[in-house]
Amino acid sequence: MKSMLKIVLMVVLVISLVVVGCSNDTETTESQDMDSQSDTSSTEDEPMQVDEVTEAVDINFQIAWDIESGRGKNIQVAIDEFMLQNPNITVTMITGGDEQQTITSLLNDAAPEVIQLAVKPVKTIAAEGLLLDLSSREAEYKEIFYPTLVDFFKTDGKLYGAPWIGHTIELIYNKDLFEAAGLDPEQPPKTWDELMEFSEQIEANTDAIGLGMAGQQGNDAIWMSTPIIKSYGGEFTEIVDGKEVVAINTPEGIKGLQVYQDFAMKYEGAAEKNGGNVMEDFRNSKIAMEFQGPWGVTDIWKSGDLFEVGTGLMPAGPDGRYADGGPYGLSIPVNLEGVKLDAAMALIGYLQTPEAQEIIMQGEYDEATDAYYPYRVPMRTDMADSDFFQENPEFLVFIEGLEYIIDSFPTPAYNQLATEVITVELNKLASGATTPEEAAQSIEENGNPILRTFD
Repeated sequence: MKSMLKIVLMVVLVISLVVVGCSNDTETTESQDMDSQSDTSSTEDEPMQVDEVTEAVDINFQIAWDIESGRGKNIQVAIDEFMLQNPNITVTMITGGDEQQTITSLLNDAAPEVIQLAVKPVKTIAAEGLLLDLSSREAEYKEIFYPTLVDFFKTDGKLYGAPWIGHTIELIYNKDLFEAAGLDPEQPPKTWDELMEFSEQIEANTDAIGLGMAGQQGNDAIWMSTPIIKSYGGEFTEIVDGKEVVAINTPEGIKGLQVYQDFAMKYEGAAEKNGGNVMEDFRNSKIAMEFQGPWGVTDIWKSGDLFEVGTGLMPAGPDGRYADGGPYGLSIPVNLEGVKLDAAMALIGYLQTPEAQEIIMQGEYDEATDAYYPYRVPMRTDMADSDFFQENPEFLVFIEGLEYIIDSFPTPAYNQLATEVITVELNKLASGATTPEEAAQSIEENGNPILRTFD
């Protein structure tokens, strides 16, 4: 069915080129030549014509969560405000399914007009030719979002997701323990070397461990270790001659593994701990610092503000700063047109405004504490002056980190490599059962055969 859709799309494209070319074959040829040289020269990248919606229209908006959940109800507040400002447009929110269900609905022309998607589904579904090219909005989006973030939603040079909300993983620390250790509670460490120095000072002057590092075999060890390794110039994999190969067995990669091991070995029981265990130890002041998303802050709020929380960007290494994250974009079916397209684009435009982005920070309801807590953050770069962030500046790092965002699980092949090989070696490093050199060699020897099965 997918193949048939691709054939239909190709036929439509050929017909459209013929119609345009009838008036001037030479001009069409020159335009096609320019397309092959530069995406920004493509006629597809000219501003999309979106008209004001002056007639009644109904559209559906599929979110990533249950519409009856606290998150769904929070988003509904923004949708209600949009409909108040756009009385001709009625938006019905629907609960999202998995990636395959979304593809099926798109193939059957039964998809909602606006779909909230994470980066991987955007890339996968766009590769099937099922999402509308939003490249004409790229320059506009890069004025209000970090360019690196906007590029995250591109496939083959084309943009298929409009940035909306998300998070990054950043440093969270206990200001009380910083002060007890003689550290400035308003100055988090900025580099990995500083982080180690801070850890040692905390351990020398308090009963706490400096940093919690997940070493249990699982995904948490990947997203905690990858920013370290990349900041020292290492990579778990790279593309060589069009093929993904293991790349960790280099001096830079080994150095990154060494730094990961140094922190893990200072944290008792790291090899048996995941991200949730680290959060628990942070909550109980057994550690002074952790790597988490915005939920790391709200976890302390929910626990009765046991201590004052500080935040900082992920530390930098010789090769820069990197942060894992989970951004969400808004996508549109490729065949949407007319007034429904205008309505869909109007909705996306509103959801990207500072007004709608700040509504997200009202958060989801927690019955246990009878209060609301943020679950994700806006992704605009100009939110610092908004009321919420003026009162809660500790959340800004989860937006600022989007400038350094990486995908710690970039390909399906890498996912399997991480599960079967990399996490095994990270666990050994955390327990001291292996050395960085041995781990790098093992990942290379056992990982490349896995990657070859995906060729």
